Amino acid sequence: MKESNPRTVYEWLHYRTSILPDYCDRKYLRADGTLNVEAFVGQEKRFESALQQLRGVNLDISHEANQIRDSMEASKHHSKLNFLELFDGKYTPAMMLAVGSTILVQFGGAYAIGSYASSIFEGGGCSAKVGSTALSINQLIFAIAGVVLTDKWGRRPLWLISAAGTCFGNILIALAFLLKEFHESKEISAALVLLGMLIFSATFTTGMSGSQWIILSEILPVNVKALAGSLITLLNWFLSWITTFTFNFAFRWSATGTFSIFASVCATTFVFVAKILPETKGRTLEEIEASLSH
Repeated sequence: MKESNPRTVYEWLHYRTSILPDYCDRKYLRADGTLNVEAFVGQEKRFESALQQLRGVNLDISHEANQIRDSMEASKHHSKLNFLELFDGKYTPAMMLAVGSTILVQFGGAYAIGSYASSIFEGGGCSAKVGSTALSINQLIFAIAGVVLTDKWGRRPLWLISAAGTCFGNILIALAFLLKEFHESKEISAALVLLGMLIFSATFTTGMSGSQWIILSEILPVNVKALAGSLITLLNWFLSWITTFTFNFAFRWSATGTFSIFASVCATTFVFVAKILPETKGRTLEEIEASLSH
């Protein structure tokens, strides 16, 4: 049997468990906490033993072990890839999902709304101080909820709820500014702005804010994860800059129209997740990669 690369085996275990497994002796670490690669040479049986303990003593790990070897063998060639090859062949489905979800999340208005929250509250007739304070408390509570619910409910259901909630929040904000344009009750307009902002913030923070990056880390193939992740991160912040920069001009043009556009994008995100985005909870990275390749 061909011996697995000792460093990549360790990296896989470290990636899956986030800590050094208890069954790895301290002699396999240097004083600075980095891996003593030389100590792992010829440790195929140790890898299988670690995987067996990770999955359970009664579970057949042979298939998963072979998948891991194949994936890590392929990862050695990642340096030969360029950006254009990420969208060619077997990587195309994962990259299209990653790029599509990133575009939809950004054009849903989250970062623009967060950056101009005070102006939105004031424009809707709500106190900026009260609104911003409520928004901060709201984000803290639902960020904690997101951490708990991501593994309990799954990434995809949480993202669907998030897309629906942000869409509804944008609709309420658009309605508030529409009522203001027609000189309806200022109290109703202010209440709708505050309610819409809180709903948008709560659902985005719980779902898309964190689950976006979790899903992306799971659907991107191991051998292109670093290169593809860098590209997606660059795209994410570039689109964030575009939406944040243009929001002020769009808001002055038509607040109702701006939030209606955001609501439409969030509705599109809901359809995208429901029809295309796979659930990754409870699946190994190899299973996810295989499902996207077919």
